[in-house]
Amino acid sequence: MGIVSNLLKKIQGAESEVDRLAGVVAQWEAEGAAKRAELADLESRIGDEVLADESAADRLTEAATRLRSRIELADRTASAAGRHLQGARAALAVAQAVEKRERAGRLRARAEEHEAKVDALAEQLRALDPTASVNLRRPDPDDRRKARADSVLGIVSIYNAGDRPPFIQWHHDADVLLEEAEALEQSAAGVERATPAARQLIH
Repeated sequence: MGIVSNLLKKIQGAESEVDRLAGVVAQWEAEGAAKRAELADLESRIGDEVLADESAADRLTEAATRLRSRIELADRTASAAGRHLQGARAALAVAQAVEKRERAGRLRARAEEHEAKVDALAEQLRALDPTASVNLRRPDPDDRRKARADSVLGIVSIYNAGDRPPFIQWHHDADVLLEEAEALEQSAAGVERATPAARQLIH
């Protein structure tokens, strides 16, 4: 439980970092948009105002310069925050992948333990009645996801016809989790920059 709890804490921390950085990006993008609107308004009337009062030229020029500088600052900050956000999302994907692999491992172990018990039960049936037809046919371990319930119907007196043994479902669920983990890891690959907080979450 301790390992699971730590993984969940890492995921929650990574999610919080993603949310925080997404908010920072949105904040600076909004700042840039607002200053662009101010600059557009100023530029639309600056000529008329200077004609009306030439002494306002310097003030209006300075105001326009400040707005352009603020726009550039907002754009650069939003871009930097976006790079950090990309890193934080990669950290979240890695943390989620680790958790999925842990769950897959537990499911696989549970399935294998169950299979071993079924094997033992089948051996007991054979020992009690050597003439009994007890045939455990498992799906190919490399192709478990394509296995159908009828591939294990040879387990007579253990499973009813049409039943899907639980260990088959557990193997299937483990395979799905591993595929999802791999997809998450691939999505995180190639991200070269992460915030210090994101790196701590990865490791």
